[in-house]
Amino acid sequence: MKLCNLYLDSFGHFKRTTLDLPDAPAVVFLGPNEAGKSTLLAFIRGVLFGFPTQYTAQHYPSLGRGEGGRIVVADQSGVRYTVERRTGDTAGPRVTSPSGPVQDARPVLTRLTAGTSLDAFKNVYAFTLDELQSIAQLRDFDIYSAAQGAPGLSSLMQSLGNKKTAIYRPHGNLQEVPRLVNALRDVDGQLQRVRDNARLYGELTNRRAEAERELQESDRELGRLEARRSEIGKLLDGWEDWVELSACKSQLQEMPTYTDFPETPVVRLDALLTQIGQMRDDRDEIASRLKEVEASEESPIPHEGLLDDRAAIEAILRGRGRYDSAVKDLPDRRLDVAARESELKGLLTDLGENWDADRLESFATSIAFRQEVEHGKSQLEAQREAVSRGEHRLEQEERLLEGCRQTLSEAQERVPANAPALDAAAIRQRRTGLLTARSRLGDYERARLNHENVRFQAESAAAATVTARPAASNPWLMASLIGLSGVLLAVFGVLMGGAGLSLGVTIVGIALVALAIVIAVRGRSPSAATANPLEARAQQARDQEEAAQRLLLEASSPLGVAGDPTSEALDLVDQRLADAQNESTAWQDASERVSNAQRELKSQHGRVETAASGLKAARDAHAESLLEWRAWLEQK
Repeated sequence: MKLCNLYLDSFGHFKRTTLDLPDAPAVVFLGPNEAGKSTLLAFIRGVLFGFPTQYTAQHYPSLGRGEGGRIVVADQSGVRYTVERRTGDTAGPRVTSPSGPVQDARPVLTRLTAGTSLDAFKNVYAFTLDELQSIAQLRDFDIYSAAQGAPGLSSLMQSLGNKKTAIYRPHGNLQEVPRLVNALRDVDGQLQRVRDNARLYGELTNRRAEAERELQESDRELGRLEARRSEIGKLLDGWEDWVELSACKSQLQEMPTYTDFPETPVVRLDALLTQIGQMRDDRDEIASRLKEVEASEESPIPHEGLLDDRAAIEAILRGRGRYDSAVKDLPDRRLDVAARESELKGLLTDLGENWDADRLESFATSIAFRQEVEHGKSQLEAQREAVSRGEHRLEQEERLLEGCRQTLSEAQERVPANAPALDAAAIRQRRTGLLTARSRLGDYERARLNHENVRFQAESAAAATVTARPAASNPWLMASLIGLSGVLLAVFGVLMGGAGLSLGVTIVGIALVALAIVIAVRGRSPSAATANPLEARAQQARDQEEAAQRLLLEASSPLGVAGDPTSEALDLVDQRLADAQNESTAWQDASERVSNAQRELKSQHGRVETAASGLKAARDAHAESLLEWRAWLEQK
């Protein structure tokens, strides 16, 4: 954790004060007494670990209302977090990450402080002169007394020797250094296991990415198979109809070809079936009457003796019927005679001025003449029949034409109002682009996971290097302490005035100052930091991730993906393409129906024109035959 910014809203004599800390290995606050150095230290302790609930020596009450502020810290990866706390706030600290406020702030704050307790933080990282004087190991060493005299120098040297022996002794096993070496070996073993786990994690992550890619391919294959199964199901549903249609086609091919097949076979067939049904009804009625007659035949006939006079009775009955009929039809006959006389007069007028009844009676009626008349009559009847058929066909074709117009109107109404935004070619092009984007998304995910794995391994290796060299973790602090001690000893040696002892003390001080310079130089030298060979791999993995991301953006930009091209965004594009495909298919089907209706309407127009032409030809032929017939009659 690294401190980046301090904001004291109200703490001690600070009020709405902001301190931006520079990005440097060490930051020194320099100021006279009561400048606020201890106040800043107490503020950092309070924000990170809580303010005292009541006034103590470490409590700096604010001059205004309320106490507290916030600190901006950065973790080992450079991510900044804002920690804010106020006195009396029972809810605890508030932590804000780059993505927003953190719901549960305590685990994040524990991770940022590496699980350090308040006592450890006071005695190790944020100690004052009080904590420095209270350390048990330095109870015999007083900095202030050493600055004024040297009554405890021997005890100091003895204490340093004892500490040196406690830290390291050749061929020793119980000192601090062997113990730390053993602990370091254990840590190295743990780090090696962590590296192995990191490598295993990378392999498992790659396998998971491959499995996800195979799962996506399986989903696409499943969709294709589902569509194929639906298609096969439709084929199975129509199998029986198709078999029946094939049988009908085979029977149709086996049927003989009729050259004089009627124009309207279905209509004529329906008429014949109607006649057949009527004839069957007549047959059934006659059969019923026949049964009644047969039944009445077997029954006794009253007045059977009259059968002897059957012939006379029948003659009387026949005569009576004709008589009754003649009497009944007499008015009609008279009207018929008047009509025929009028018709005869009209016919005689049509024949000419010199025609009368006598001349008509004397007109030649030989057998040959009658045959010619019958031939002309039959020819005229045939032509009238042809005209009637032509009228019937024209009427039927006009009805079919009206049906074609209705079909075209319905097809045009079913055409969508707006044309689809994408045609079939554009949809196919975007489908291809979508497949490319999905493939590049998989490449980008694998590159990103590989970058994360390599970076984790590099950070683990760097942490192992820092752990292996604890003395070099903060060389400036150690050099400062040793240098300060050396300066104090050198000044003390100069002020003592004795020859031997002062010279020895001065030499020791100078040696400590030289040692501090060496430590500082080594800490600043690049050789002090162990080069991490995984950094190059991490940079290469990062370059590969950026290249894969650029390729992914190039592939997804024509698809209109909003934001980052994730799998969900590509699925949304796939859904939009499916909708566009449905719209294009509906548009094509509707347009095809309109085209088919227009072609059928055009063909029907042709058939109507053909029927009209045939009717006109039949009528012209009939009119011509009538003229010829009249001319022949006039000639005769």
